[in-house]
Amino acid sequence: TLFGVQIAEQVVVKVLAGSLEGAVAGAALVVLSIVLGIGFTLMLLRIAKGEHPVYADLVPPMNVWISYIGANLLSAIISVVPLLIAFLICLATYAFLPSVAVIIVCVVVAIMAFIVSAYLSLRYAMVRFVILEDTDIIKSLRTSAKITSGRKAWLLGFFITIGLLNILGAVLLLVGLLVSIPVTMLAFAHVYLKLHAHHHASHS
Repeated sequence: TLFGVQIAEQVVVKVLAGSLEGAVAGAALVVLSIVLGIGFTLMLLRIAKGEHPVYADLVPPMNVWISYIGANLLSAIISVVPLLIAFLICLATYAFLPSVAVIIVCVVVAIMAFIVSAYLSLRYAMVRFVILEDTDIIKSLRTSAKITSGRKAWLLGFFITIGLLNILGAVLLLVGLLVSIPVTMLAFAHVYLKLHAHHHASHS
């Protein structure tokens, strides 16, 4: 279903390009693909739990997908903030320091910002699953931070692994992505459940 929506989106872009109808239809299909993507994530989470997903899960209630978008958008903004601060620092140093000093400062600041941004991305990596179980956006950020505490290095290795698997899927004429993306997302859901269970076990 999700794949079909993406194909329809490409067809609309090509056939109705430059028209109002095309813009409206394209926007509607983008929203639909986002909602279906959230539903797909919910179904994978249910499968990881050993539950039986139903087709209705593919289109979750409005409050669920609105909270999902809000939580993931907020976590993305938090993760990007260090990079924006580094950019502003580089602009400021450009106005007051010699060119060589500017390069040195910008390189150092950029490396530090990248490390902090990566740390925050790992800290809030589980928001996409937490928010599906509790639609409180702020609580989802706090929960993700708690269950990923002390697991950042392991998570980094995990994300590198699934990233490589998806790259391999893309190399196989994109057909491999039809397999690699669901498999890696299901593995992602299993990791979330294990981290969540470990956190509760260690605090019970």
